[in-house]
Amino acid sequence: MGDASRLEGMARFGIRTDSAVGVTLTELRRLARGLRPDHELAAALWASGIHEARILASLVDDPALVSQAQMNA
Repeated sequence: MGDASRLEGMARFGIRTDSAVGVTLTELRRLARGLRPDHELAAALWASGIHEARILASLVDDPALVSQAQMNA
C-alpha cells in the first residue's frame, strides 16, 4: 500500500519520512475497518516504529486495555 512518491508531501507537514512508507490515512482507516479491536496487534504495530503502523495501532487498539504506562510511552 505504500507509495514512496507520497513521502515528499508528508515531509512538508513535518512527518519524519525515514520511518514512513507513504500510506494514506484513508487507506489506513479502510484497513482498520476490516479489523476487530486487537490490543496485541496494536502493540506490535506500535513497536515497529513505522509511522503509518503507529497510526493503524491507534485505530485498532482496544481502549479498555490501554494502560496509563502505555499512553505515557
